[in-house]
Amino acid sequence: MSLTCTAYRYSATFRSGTLFLLLVICSLFARAQNLVANPGFEDINNCTEYHSDCGIEAWFNIPPVNTLVKYKAAPVPVLGHNFLVLPVENVYEKPGNRGVVYTMLRCPLSAGRKYKISFFINSSGRKFYHLDFCFLESDPNKPGFKPTNLIPSFSITEPDLETEYKLGWKIVEREFMATANDNYLVIGNFSPEKMAYEQKDMMNRLGDVLYFIDEMSVKAIDPVPLCSDYDKRQAELYKQDYRHTEFVSVEKEIPLQEKNELVNDTIIIPAVLFKTNSSELRQSFYNMLDSICEKLKTKTISNIYITGHTDNTGTQQINEQLSLARANSIRRYIATKIPELDPIITTSGKASMEPVADNKTSEGRQQNRRVQIIVTRLNKQD
Repeated sequence: MSLTCTAYRYSATFRSGTLFLLLVICSLFARAQNLVANPGFEDINNCTEYHSDCGIEAWFNIPPVNTLVKYKAAPVPVLGHNFLVLPVENVYEKPGNRGVVYTMLRCPLSAGRKYKISFFINSSGRKFYHLDFCFLESDPNKPGFKPTNLIPSFSITEPDLETEYKLGWKIVEREFMATANDNYLVIGNFSPEKMAYEQKDMMNRLGDVLYFIDEMSVKAIDPVPLCSDYDKRQAELYKQDYRHTEFVSVEKEIPLQEKNELVNDTIIIPAVLFKTNSSELRQSFYNMLDSICEKLKTKTISNIYITGHTDNTGTQQINEQLSLARANSIRRYIATKIPELDPIITTSGKASMEPVADNKTSEGRQQNRRVQIIVTRLNKQD
């Protein structure tokens, strides 16, 4: 059964007013207009599972993923340092396996009222096909959710990207009329058909093709007062710190320690396991890795995230390559011992971006040179 997004009517004519009216609106409703929390994507979430910064506040991925981007594929943000990354296709996977991004609006839409959504978008030199938007009344992050079951409220297509801004960024504006009091906005590619991307278009080793959004707003065209829980809703969005656990609700965190819930085990592999400035494992430490693999065989595992880290010595590019290579070395070792785990292992290289100690001291740099393994498993309690 398809999940029907609320239908909207579009208008090509944007309303304008006198300068005096605009000044009055700005003074009375300066903070009332944008219903999108963290619209510039500058606020970063400290993920509960990783105990480190790994996501954009107020925005969530279904399913939870690490959306990695090749350095050359990432555009320069319109403003600030961050943007929203949208996985729209995977050159390897079937269409139903792609993910979406969603958020809760800071006020629900009001049926019968006109709104305008605006943002910058960048496809990083790849052909732009479409981007789908869906407004829903309830949180979509539930068991059985599939993006291909969503029917878009509306879609942005190539003709909507006529206005060039700079460095590949295009300006998008769309008016719509709300026909329901919806609370959530879901963005992604809902089509059951694959976009015609090839391997040369993928933006990470996982095969993902990504679009990038910056400076998003959803505003009522005729200014209205804030809803009473405008600030409370943002607080709820920012409070939810889980980013790598299935079916986490915005309004309520999943109690991970309950029977048969998912839990996360963190394993830190020190850099001493590797040869100096290399991703080659030292043979003398194979027994340690074998012990880890034996424990993994006894668990019901959902996902494994392996992240390499370095200190700040050397260039960023070299550190990114080294940290990713070390993570991949651990992945290959585990996959050799337990082949069935290989499809659910994700690797990344964070270089020196997430230090756990002071890089000004040799002791601190040694702690920062590490590989972190996070195992998401079923917590079976008797």
